[in-house]
Amino acid sequence: MPDANQQKMKEALIGLLNGTDRMQEAAEVKFEGERIVLPVGMTEKQAIEILERRDEEMEEEVSIRELIPGFPLDAMLALQRAMKVKYGWTSLEPTPSFWGSKPPTMIGVTTDAQGTVVQVPWSRMAIPGVTGFIQPGIEPTADGRPQLLIGGTVKRRDLGTIAKLMDAARKEAATSSIYRGKAIRVAFPKFDDEHPFDPQIHVPQFLRLNGIQRSDIILRKDTEWAVQTSIFTPIENLPRLRRMGTPFRRGILASGEYGVGKTLLANITAKVCEDNAVTFIYLEKTGDIAQARAFATQYAPAVIFAEDVDAIMAGDERNDEVNAVLNTIDGVEGKHDEVMVIFSTNHPEKINRALLRPGRLDAVITIETPDAEAAERLVRFYARDTLAPSADIREVGRMLEGNIPAAIREVVERAKLAAVPRSSGMDISIGPDDLVFAARSMAYHLQMLKERPQMPLSDIEKLGKVLGFYLRKGIVEGSSGHDPLQASAEGVKTQEDTEKRNGAQASA
Repeated sequence: MPDANQQKMKEALIGLLNGTDRMQEAAEVKFEGERIVLPVGMTEKQAIEILERRDEEMEEEVSIRELIPGFPLDAMLALQRAMKVKYGWTSLEPTPSFWGSKPPTMIGVTTDAQGTVVQVPWSRMAIPGVTGFIQPGIEPTADGRPQLLIGGTVKRRDLGTIAKLMDAARKEAATSSIYRGKAIRVAFPKFDDEHPFDPQIHVPQFLRLNGIQRSDIILRKDTEWAVQTSIFTPIENLPRLRRMGTPFRRGILASGEYGVGKTLLANITAKVCEDNAVTFIYLEKTGDIAQARAFATQYAPAVIFAEDVDAIMAGDERNDEVNAVLNTIDGVEGKHDEVMVIFSTNHPEKINRALLRPGRLDAVITIETPDAEAAERLVRFYARDTLAPSADIREVGRMLEGNIPAAIREVVERAKLAAVPRSSGMDISIGPDDLVFAARSMAYHLQMLKERPQMPLSDIEKLGKVLGFYLRKGIVEGSSGHDPLQASAEGVKTQEDTEKRNGAQASA
């Protein structure tokens, strides 16, 4: 009785002779050793027929579609590197069109913040030993991110070669990306037939962090502790977090009024990320958080910084944009990804309370204007070597407490200008008195920054305000015989008399 292998081969042979695909696939051809070995029960003639049919099928042309994860030009650069490793070069071909053949296209890819450019092919490519061609294209993901699609036409016998090359490109993209461990700004425009994706324009931009130091951020002591604990420590100690089993995945909200240093925090965080080989992604539009989250997962460990989250998370209503943010934070697929998301806002009171729920946000950091001690440190930071380390500037610190860093910097610059006439050469030395006088000279300016004066009401606004008050009052008291319109007119007259008296007293 034939064994199972013999029975399987006979079924495959019958299927091949009858032209059925399923049985044909069961007849496997292996290239090993130096002898031609046929299965038991198969004749030479039957083997020849099978091999001839297989050879015909291997000559058939087939279309290929291979996706390489990563932003298109980054992934294309990975494919080019894989081709150079395997073949030594990338062979380009003209692209046929209605108007004739188009010459091959090369696109410059910026690979770092210094502006280094590498040329990559964006055209048909030939592969040594493979009949046919491959060419790059764009295919959006389900969430709208562009990704590299490699299409083309080859013979069926070359599918294995193509598969190995694409696997090598995917490994290259996963380990040698130009964006991994770098600080970049990313946008995800909506692409359609009228607004197609341009591989040279719609690319991440490298952030220039020249001159930025970890010590540049000066905050109140308690705020510095919160920033260090929730943001910098995880980034700077990621290997230790992994050993401890502490997740890097965190959600953080940084809130504070305009000018207190939230954008500076973004720049410093970007610098800390680059110094520790963590990808930093500055998201241009918070509404694109879903795309950014998926993008960051490809380049993890990563930190996403999205400013002005209140622009889409205001109020308590649940619309599509709000749900997109919440679903991204809650997403099951990314539960174990090493992606930290930092939101910032100038208006924490407006944020949808659903975002503030513990489990979505792990920390809320309030960045306040400097206290006296922080103001002193800011003065010394801006003054640098123009102020003696031993100078007593406690009075200036008290005067500048509660002002934004930009205002404190202006005080220091005024003090430097005051010291120029008494200084010789290029060396300038300022003292506590220079700083005190500069702070006093800016007192009114600083007060304007703190308090926004209320504009006086126009005549129409005054009339509307008084009419509204007395109409409401008249409706309530109408049953007692009062005429609401008469009461309103009297109210306007009374209001005008009051304002005249106040004006006369102010003039006196």
